[in-house]
Amino acid sequence: VIMTSNLGSQWFTELGPDHEDEIRQHVMDGLRAQFRPEFLNRVDEVIIFHSLSRDQIMQIVDIQMRSLRRRLEERHMTVELTEAAKEFLVGEGFDPNYGARPLKRTIQRRILDPLAFKVLDGTFKDGDRVTVDARDDGIVFEKASEAQEKRAKKAKPASGQRGQQ
Repeated sequence: VIMTSNLGSQWFTELGPDHEDEIRQHVMDGLRAQFRPEFLNRVDEVIIFHSLSRDQIMQIVDIQMRSLRRRLEERHMTVELTEAAKEFLVGEGFDPNYGARPLKRTIQRRILDPLAFKVLDGTFKDGDRVTVDARDDGIVFEKASEAQEKRAKKAKPASGQRGQQ
């Protein structure tokens, strides 16, 4: 049985990574304060994981999106996140004290649930390529061809249109 806990995670923030022995002592003190000796006696090993970096959190977003892509394969649908969407998810879902758990909930709430509703209501159909982007008002979903057209218009307005969209 493997158990995880954020018990003592505040010590990583307060002391920093250069104080590993002191952090371990605080974590062990926290375990002894939280759990009875009879329980702790049955624990074979305590492994202390370091806080995740922002780059590692970005990689977790990629892993979660690969999982979503595999689930959409049977519908021949693809989904791509822009860098802005990834940054939005990391900004909203990253908390150094809680690791990747809030990120997974953020992806569920901001990407998976809304995308499922859009598939159910017919906005996206089998074979569609969906682009997920972030704007001032949050996450937006577009068919890939529509998203590409909007980016092209922003980058190079047609003559006489002066950047109108």
